[in-house]
Amino acid sequence: MRHAIMMNIRARLAALACWAVAALVISGCAGTGPAATAGPGDETLLVQGLVQEISPATGVLAVKPSKEKAVSLSIDHQTAFSGVSSAAALQKRQRVHVWYRVEGDKKIAVRIEKMPDQGC
Repeated sequence: MRHAIMMNIRARLAALACWAVAALVISGCAGTGPAATAGPGDETLLVQGLVQEISPATGVLAVKPSKEKAVSLSIDHQTAFSGVSSAAALQKRQRVHVWYRVEGDKKIAVRIEKMPDQGC
């Protein structure tokens, strides 16, 4: 009987640990992987970091990944937004994920997603 109770507790602790890890991964608090990675099935790249500079008037956004140089991106009328309505709603030090495509020497933002304001 006692052995069965201990096994039940271990199973519950293992399930709790799995849920905790999943919650950290989903929230973005447990490492976000490389700063620039290929997008799923297309020619887009992803940069994740903090807004270092934003200029809606000139269409320029600079994103600073942790431990890497800032990436300068161009925003145009086709750029989609999630978590904010437009480039004008972005502020410095907000955490973002930006999918972009490379055209010559320019990086064009395809989609900008403002991540929730949460601490770890």
